[in-house]
Amino acid sequence: MVAYGIDPNGAAYNGSGLVYNANGTAATGTVHNGIQPGSITAANITTLAAVGIVYNTTTGLFTVGDATKLPRAGQTIPVTVTTVDLFGGVTTQTVSIVLGNNPLPVELTDFTATAVKNVDAALVWHTATEKNNDHFEVERSLNGTDFAKIGQVKGQGNAATPTAYALTDAGIGRKAAGLVYYRLRQVDTDGTATYSPVRTVAFTAAAAEPAIGLYPNPASSST
Repeated sequence: MVAYGIDPNGAAYNGSGLVYNANGTAATGTVHNGIQPGSITAANITTLAAVGIVYNTTTGLFTVGDATKLPRAGQTIPVTVTTVDLFGGVTTQTVSIVLGNNPLPVELTDFTATAVKNVDAALVWHTATEKNNDHFEVERSLNGTDFAKIGQVKGQGNAATPTAYALTDAGIGRKAAGLVYYRLRQVDTDGTATYSPVRTVAFTAAAAEPAIGLYPNPASSST
């Protein structure tokens, strides 16, 4: 949770004067039916989505929805919240969402997947910086849902300069016609893992393994 936008008119606070704990859970002593969540404008929703923040109109909480979009250098975003309290009073107020410096352990700048001669899939990705990056696991799916690890590439650990990585999924075009899906699973030295966006490669049926035929059919043998 990064902030909350509510109208506490009629609500009871706990001894510390908090409506929510720092982790987003309800504070002890809070009266939920006295806390009126509000609404924000469509423009605010778009602005917050661009930096990975979402607003829940049920709880009134602003939370991180996509940590990969958090601004690296921090940012303060004013958001207009409109609430209706228990007594029908309408209040419009500005809530400042303050985002501090939130560098990702690994900053992935791009990830591409390209078909090579309708047979292989060339996977290439780059990082801008790395912190405690142990390795990348390359995962493949034939249906876009079920992924399996097909390879692993060692990370730089810590790096302040860009790094290029590559892996080739050799012969996949002979095994599967149509779309093949790929994603990266980046694993930190402490075991924490994050996933990249999914990329696709299209292969045509011409690359499939040729069938072995017998002629005549049925065949006969002689001794």
